[in-house]
Amino acid sequence: MRLNIRGRRPDQPATREPGNDVKAIGEVRLRLGDFAVACFLCTRRDVQAATAPISDRPHVESATFQPFIIHNLEKGWYLRSTGIWTFDLKNNTHYIPLGLGGGKAWKSGSNILNAFIEPQWTVDRKGDGLPQFTLFAGINVTFGK
Repeated sequence: MRLNIRGRRPDQPATREPGNDVKAIGEVRLRLGDFAVACFLCTRRDVQAATAPISDRPHVESATFQPFIIHNLEKGWYLRSTGIWTFDLKNNTHYIPLGLGGGKAWKSGSNILNAFIEPQWTVDRKGDGLPQFTLFAGINVTFGK
């Protein structure tokens, strides 16, 4: 059985109840996600809605959808596309990026390293202050024994 970093199987639903200490996120919300896997195409959907309204905070209703494709190549190299589509349901705005990047995973001693870079272009957007282009990059280290 494979477990992800949070200790649950990838096909199990994720639930999260964030704290009430950040005003910028609006009302307290409950986030539910589910995972579906089919061959090389995987999707992740999250829906957030207010569960405890507070009068001095803006109302938040958002949904995200993350279709992602990862195609493994030889010698630890891979291609990836992981843009997160974001929809503000309350204000009728959205942001849909499409990315195409690559990465490499390799072993160093007992550790596994994974570095990637993925340019993401906005293919559709509605609203003010949304980017036309982003550059998503990172490195992950899995520490061995």
